[in-house]
Amino acid sequence: MTGATHLLTGSLIYVFMRGNKLLSPVFALGSHFLLDAIPHFDNSAWNFPLGFLAILFLLLTTKRTGDPFILISALFGILPDVNHIVIFNETMLDLHQVAHFKKTFEIPIDFLYTEMYACLAACYLIWTRYPAKVLH
Repeated sequence: MTGATHLLTGSLIYVFMRGNKLLSPVFALGSHFLLDAIPHFDNSAWNFPLGFLAILFLLLTTKRTGDPFILISALFGILPDVNHIVIFNETMLDLHQVAHFKKTFEIPIDFLYTEMYACLAACYLIWTRYPAKVLH
């Protein structure tokens, strides 16, 4: 999955758990392994621009809501990929390798388009389901 998918899923979990600051990062981390088990189109060329847009969206949402846990849960959602680049936990790296689907067939680019539409839907849900902070 793209980094954007993991980031937005982590935040969406926080939003749907109604701001549970204790459990949502744990579920966001777990979601990474579940999502990576699904066959998906892996292409790093798409990862950086989509990830940048997702981070920008999450920063704007965090500013709008005043709740940093939207971003914290997102970071937990992408943590195994960060660990894959900058190895700080061998157990997580091993678990990530086991959970990731094994590419045994050509993945059509349509899978990436579906993933991008899911990211747009996640953005919509995050933006509309979490209230903006009230300014007095």
